[in-house]
Amino acid sequence: MNSTRLAFSASHPRLIKYLEQHELTIDEINYLCLYAIGLRGKEVGEYIQLKRHYNISCEIRKKLGIDVHETNIGKYIRRKMNEL
Repeated sequence: MNSTRLAFSASHPRLIKYLEQHELTIDEINYLCLYAIGLRGKEVGEYIQLKRHYNISCEIRKKLGIDVHETNIGKYIRRKMNEL
């Protein structure tokens, strides 16, 4: 997962900076990078081998200020990637 984040640091430095400004940990940024490459929630959970990855998602949503019902986190992060 670190390699994915490092690739995003090179190709989308503004996105990584945005996430760091919201005090996301390296693990949380790694997690979001999986969504950014197009994986869905279930696929992310399988990849990181955590059935309760929902808890990670909730913490990230709090830090980014998005409601659990507001938007899909994958769509949110891909939209931010394009905006920044």
